[in-house]
Amino acid sequence: MTSFDNKRIVFISGGGRGLALQAVKILLTEEKDQIVIAGVRSVEAGRQAIEALVPTPAEGNVLEVVPFDLTDKATIDKAAQYVQYVSHDIVTPLIPNRSTYGRLDVLINCAAIANYGDFRATFSTNIYGTANSDDAFIPLLEKSKDAHLVEVSSALGSSCLGAVPPQTKKMFDRDDVSREEFDGLVQDYYTAAETKDYTPYGNAPTDFYGHYGMSKMFLNVYARALARKIQPKGISLSLVCPGYCATDLNQHQGVRSAEDGARSILTSTRVPLSQTGQAWTYGKLLPFSLPAVESTKA
Repeated sequence: MTSFDNKRIVFISGGGRGLALQAVKILLTEEKDQIVIAGVRSVEAGRQAIEALVPTPAEGNVLEVVPFDLTDKATIDKAAQYVQYVSHDIVTPLIPNRSTYGRLDVLINCAAIANYGDFRATFSTNIYGTANSDDAFIPLLEKSKDAHLVEVSSALGSSCLGAVPPQTKKMFDRDDVSREEFDGLVQDYYTAAETKDYTPYGNAPTDFYGHYGMSKMFLNVYARALARKIQPKGISLSLVCPGYCATDLNQHQGVRSAEDGARSILTSTRVPLSQTGQAWTYGKLLPFSLPAVESTKA
């Protein structure tokens, strides 16, 4: 069995496109001793996209590509099983004699959708898909000596929190929300979306990219509570806003390059445990609540 003690094992969801694709490229070409596992919807298309940018990884680096879909929990669980112990019914490993990794050092939840009109699809993917990914991979992160979990969020989430009425803000601007309470908050929002009565949320759902912006506000409160829960296990959790980058998510209308956004994401994989639960953008701390006048596309 091959030893991977000197390697950094990184799993990136959405690794075949956008910011995640650029992050995969940077890790494989500029870093050392990286095992990069890209979770993609289509293994063939994902591998082609990555290999078009990285024909040959830098010496000592390895790419693996596995099926992964945030809307399909079975693929998430299988991907985690693949990291834990190789399963040939998922994909044949590229490393000779590889039988197990047994741990994960970095989890980057980068996959997301920007469906501004369909609140259920948006929340199911951006929040509960991410939560399912966390649940599947955290046991593997616990086995790492230097574990990092990165949730790719957006400054829109901070803008939404800054725009909601004070009573609603009080419920969201905290780091101690239980999973049960969080589910209740989501159900309340579903009811508001179904009835189109957004009174408890002020102008936030209409001013900040609809359900996409709101999903990032919910993601932030979920992740802050998770960070507090997993800190004793030695896992550092960071939220990161990569900026308004030109990707498929916004029809390439962003003002920042996907590569620059990817570098912001990767910087967050080095945040120490003492700073867990914080949000970052452009290398600086991002407040969880921003006044509406400071809002930006992100």
